Amino acid sequence: MDRILRLATPVVLISFAVMVLFAPALPGLAALDQAFGANSTLRIAVAVLCLYVLILILERQRMETTFRELLGGLRKLKDDLQHRAQGTGDQEPARREAIQILVSALESKDPEVRARARVHLQRLTGEDLGEDATAWRSWAQRQGPRA
Repeated sequence: MDRILRLATPVVLISFAVMVLFAPALPGLAALDQAFGANSTLRIAVAVLCLYVLILILERQRMETTFRELLGGLRKLKDDLQHRAQGTGDQEPARREAIQILVSALESKDPEVRARARVHLQRLTGEDLGEDATAWRSWAQRQGPRA
C-alpha cells in the first residue's frame, strides 16, 4: 500500500489541479454544475482530496504501529543481550535470536523495514544475501548453532 500511495500521490494531485484549473473547458462538467450547483467541480475535488488525505493518515498510523512493534522487539533483544552477557558471557543464543527476528522483518511490506533489517543482518553475520528471507533462513540452517 505504501508503494502505491507514493506513486499515486503526484498523479492524484496533478489530476485534480488540472481538473480545477481547466474545469470550464472540460466536457461534461456543465452537467455536474446543473446537477450539483455552481462550483461542483471544486467541491468534488476537495471532497476526494479530503478522502485521500484520510487514507494517507491511516497508512501513516499503520506504519507507525509497525515501527513501534519492531523497535520494541529490538529493545527487548538489546536488554536480553545485556542480561545474558552479564550472566554467562555467551551471546550466541541472543545473536541467533536477533538473526531470526531480522529475517522475519525481511518479510515486511514496508521497504524501509526490509532495508534496515538487511543492514543489521549484514552487520551481525558479515554476509549479504539481500532481502530474501528464504535465503537468510537457509543460510542460518547451514550455520547450525553458529548462526
